[in-house]
Amino acid sequence: CLAFFNSRFLLKTWVDEYLVKKFPQLQALSSVIRNNQFKVVLLLRLSPIVPYNALNYCLAVMPLDFIPYMLASFIGMMPGGLLYVYIGSTAASISDAAGGNTKQTPLQQVLFWVGLALTILLTIVVSFLARRELRKQLQLDAAIQGSIASDHPTGASVETREGG
Repeated sequence: CLAFFNSRFLLKTWVDEYLVKKFPQLQALSSVIRNNQFKVVLLLRLSPIVPYNALNYCLAVMPLDFIPYMLASFIGMMPGGLLYVYIGSTAASISDAAGGNTKQTPLQQVLFWVGLALTILLTIVVSFLARRELRKQLQLDAAIQGSIASDHPTGASVETREGG
């Protein structure tokens, strides 16, 4: 949260004035985040595209309210955190099992390795699905923006807002 507030108060004006206006990709991302705050943050947190610290700074300069940021970050970081805890708690078991120094039954060994494989597989699948959904949201927003631009060829700015 500290990185979010630092970036929000120190960099947001500069980013809005110089970068978002200059780069269409940032404008598109900004629009997607504005319209789908919780969903986009959740998808970004589930997908290890960008390290968390860098993502904190990037999200803070986008049109994002703090509450959706905080809740989606908490929920989205939970699977990765649980994976790290699981791997850390089983590190000794992994080295023992790999070295053959275990007193587990064959069934316990199979369950351990299957559980570890499924945990890693689930993390990879969730990451893949999150990236795909985020790409879909960006493409949808680009299509909407293109439609709005073609409806208003004079270059007039039209603001859209979901639900209202």
